[in-house]
Amino acid sequence: MKSDKSSNIQNRFTKYLVIAVERRRIKYLQKLQQRANNEVGFPDNVKDEPRIDFEELHNRFIVERTEYAAEHWEKMQEFLQLIDETKLVNAITKLKETERILLFGRIMGELTFEELGKKIGVSSQQAQQAFFYVLRKLRKELKK
Repeated sequence: MKSDKSSNIQNRFTKYLVIAVERRRIKYLQKLQQRANNEVGFPDNVKDEPRIDFEELHNRFIVERTEYAAEHWEKMQEFLQLIDETKLVNAITKLKETERILLFGRIMGELTFEELGKKIGVSSQQAQQAFFYVLRKLRKELKK
């Protein structure tokens, strides 16, 4: 009789464990389904069209604009002649060619110092120092 009681208890405990594991599994699967429902899916109707890289387009535009300014210095001189401030024009015309490239490349071309350094054949740090030297030189010339 004792063996019947112990086997009965054993069977009930086993059934309890099986039911508990099954309920736990069902709750786990329900949570997974709920997460999947809450996630934003990628629409199926969107095609794999190439994306436009606006940063690359902007950088290409800046390079083209700076190359144009460097190659067409005569037109830049005409622009400078239109400026009313004769002191500034005189100060800019006194600059060396590389100093003008640094000035116009940074201000009008919006180039980085690394790009300017490559353009004039120096490191980015040297280009930065040269640019600020040009600014100091212009300020000094304008104070006269």
